[in-house]
Amino acid sequence: MSQVQGQLDGSNPEYINITNQIYDVLTKVPIPKVGVPPAVITQFKDLLDPVNASWEIVKNKKTSTTVQLTLFNINRDALTTFLRPFIQQWFYNNPLATNDIIQSTGLRLHSTTRVSHAGQPKEIPVVGITPIAGHGFNANVRNEQGKKAKPNFVGTTRVRYFIGIGAPANPWEFPLFKDFTRNPINLMIPAEFAGQMITIAICYVSTTGAVEGNYCVVIVTKVP
Repeated sequence: MSQVQGQLDGSNPEYINITNQIYDVLTKVPIPKVGVPPAVITQFKDLLDPVNASWEIVKNKKTSTTVQLTLFNINRDALTTFLRPFIQQWFYNNPLATNDIIQSTGLRLHSTTRVSHAGQPKEIPVVGITPIAGHGFNANVRNEQGKKAKPNFVGTTRVRYFIGIGAPANPWEFPLFKDFTRNPINLMIPAEFAGQMITIAICYVSTTGAVEGNYCVVIVTKVP
């Protein structure tokens, strides 16, 4: 089990404290300069609030119901899925995140992945994207030899995307991303975003899931 997984395990009695402390540190004044975009902070809060609300109900086991506990588990799992790569990117693999900042969140230090870029995939994927039914895209990803196979030491292919106008210049700052192990990739977008601009960039990710490689040429199109 990785260090992030252990700290965010649902059975960890400090789960509620740690997740709230991470958010508090990132939003207190002065805000630590670790580079988290405001849109990502908003996404964090939108997932954290339901967990806190559910926890206030289920923390009293004598009065909570099975339905209420199930809702809490669903909310917690959604937050955990968001936080695992979030913590890797913005704390453990971010040179701007000092040891003091990491410790202030309640997270354990993990300096070997936070400051080192060893294992970073060197190849830049070549990508072709076509729209598909259901408001999505089919992405064919090729390595530098023009093959579908992932390069050595690559675990997944990461698709980062930004919906709307005003995408950051650096794909690393796109707030939304999904990881895929299969190629071609089917990236599905919720129907409510149909017709909106979407900016997409794709990179290879190390086998540990902690280090992103360089991104392909950014693709700007509309959600079908």
